[in-house]
Parts: sequence; structure tokens; C-alpha cells
Amino acid sequence: MLDEPTNYLDLQAIHALTDFLINYPNRVLLISHDQVFTNKVSKRIYVVKNKRLINHKALNIEKTEKAQKILLEYELDNLINGPSSNIDQIKKSALR
Repeated sequence: MLDEPTNYLDLQAIHALTDFLINYPNRVLLISHDQVFTNKVSKRIYVVKNKRLINHKALNIEKTEKAQKILLEYELDNLINGPSSNIDQIKKSALR
């Protein structure tokens, strides 16, 4: 069970956790407000609404362009201002 696992993690740790969970062979109960992270690592997403557990597809919740843009801006900012930033990493991030 992971409760808000991306809180207090830097970008590198979030990427490591994402890779780990994508390849993790067992099931995990994940509670998070980070929709981009949740969409990357989850095969099924449920939402609690009005004291009911609902499959997210029933609510038509999808990744939004705005959320993706915010994530890319955050990643780019971390690459530019991070201790190990270089132009190749920045270009690679911008082209995603």
C-alpha cells in the first residue's frame, strides 16, 4: 500500500519509483493525487466519489494536456537547474 508516494520525492526518485512499479510483478494499492504518476503506473484506477468506489473509466478521467504540460515544464526546470543538467538531457526532455 502506497499513500501519496510522490510527496517529498525529487524528480529522479519519482522516475525510479515509476520504473519500479511498472515492472513490479504483484499488485499495489496506490493512493495519490498525482494523476500523471498514477496513470503511468496503474493498470486500473478507481476513484472514491460520494462514498462509493467507481472505476475511473466510468467517470471518463484521462490524462489531460494541461497535466502533461505541467509535468514537462517541471522536468525541464529540474534538468536546467539540477546539479547534473546538460544540453543533451534538456533536448531529450523537450522532444518527449
